[in-house]
Amino acid sequence: MAKDGPGAAKKPYPARPGFAFPGPPPKEALAFFRAKDLRPGFDYRDVFGQEHAYAFTVAKALQLDVLDDIRQAVDRALAEGRPFAQFRQELEPTLRKAGWWGRQPRLDPRTGKTRQVQLGSPRRLRTIYEANLRAARAAGQWERIQRTKATHPYLLYRLGPSRDHRDEHAAWDGLLLRADDPWWHDHYPPNGWGCKCWVRQVSEREAERLGGPRQAPARNPVAWTNPRTGETLQVDRGLDPAWASNAGRDRARILADQLNGKLDAADERLARTAVSQVVDSALLERFLKPRKKGIEPRAEFPIAHLDPELRAALRVETQLVRLTRGTANKQAKHWEITAASYRELLPAVLRDADLIVPETRHWGRAVDDLVCFLFREGKIYKAVLRREGLREVRLATFYRSDPADMERVEHRAREADAHPIRDRR
Repeated sequence: MAKDGPGAAKKPYPARPGFAFPGPPPKEALAFFRAKDLRPGFDYRDVFGQEHAYAFTVAKALQLDVLDDIRQAVDRALAEGRPFAQFRQELEPTLRKAGWWGRQPRLDPRTGKTRQVQLGSPRRLRTIYEANLRAARAAGQWERIQRTKATHPYLLYRLGPSRDHRDEHAAWDGLLLRADDPWWHDHYPPNGWGCKCWVRQVSEREAERLGGPRQAPARNPVAWTNPRTGETLQVDRGLDPAWASNAGRDRARILADQLNGKLDAADERLARTAVSQVVDSALLERFLKPRKKGIEPRAEFPIAHLDPELRAALRVETQLVRLTRGTANKQAKHWEITAASYRELLPAVLRDADLIVPETRHWGRAVDDLVCFLFREGKIYKAVLRREGLREVRLATFYRSDPADMERVEHRAREADAHPIRDRR
């Protein structure tokens, strides 16, 4: 057994079953992990539940440089499929050098008391490695499930390779439910520390062979109070309170809320990545589904990132283009524009437009628009950005256009003595 201490053997640590993940990971898993903010915390319960969908934390890692060292090591392990032995061998010397190793006195900011606590150790590194890689891969799988549930609408709960299983998890083994069943909102695995449970996506035909879907198990809630915050939660028996959530589902929803709140001060690269992650999520399909008037309150979706050239042309600081619920309903008539079009074509139209024309009047009313046209594979695509106020930009319309439409836009611009912002024809 290798010693823990400055004189530890330099030979590689032996790989142990269950601590190696195949790589490289799906792009969704890596995007989920890389979008997390650093969140120092003294106790793992300081950053809890749904917060893990957007925050990277390690208990007792109160120094940002130490927390960032750990995150970078996890990132490399996830991106390259590094086994735990390699992860530990590379990270342990860094943490020892930073003084974050072994039992040491640390001040708890919440209580104001100093306690002897465990910092780095082989066991803690295993927990960090497993918990983060399993959560990221599960969240990435959830995104793919949402995109493919039209053909594979069911999920089958399966036990992992653990030697011992929680009784409740063993009872859920073989449970077949629809992918959109609310049971998955908090029972989507992993469901506890060290839990290796997983799900497999199932088609209609295979579901029939398996005997068809079942009813979700009756809940048996247990009250649990977070000793750090005093908050009391009702958690279904069999779920660890720290894992009673669905990180993939929570991440997309929380990101959308954050982006619709304040994005203007964000770094350009991070802002573009954050918008892309929300647009790539299953939230987009749900938002684009037509609703009847009055069924859902007014809502907006962060549909695209606004680059500096377009921001300057519109005279705004915001980096966000929003799609309103009303516009989404109107867009449904453009059958050729799908969720994939918003993910792939719209960014291309805004980034690579061959013609961008300002428009000041539309259907007799004053507007402050930029009309963008992109020529691609013999087709013309049109997107209209509308400035509203000093800080709002909305997508007014997006569809497949034609030369006559483009000529009408140019004619109105000439009448208003407006000149193209860009013309690459």
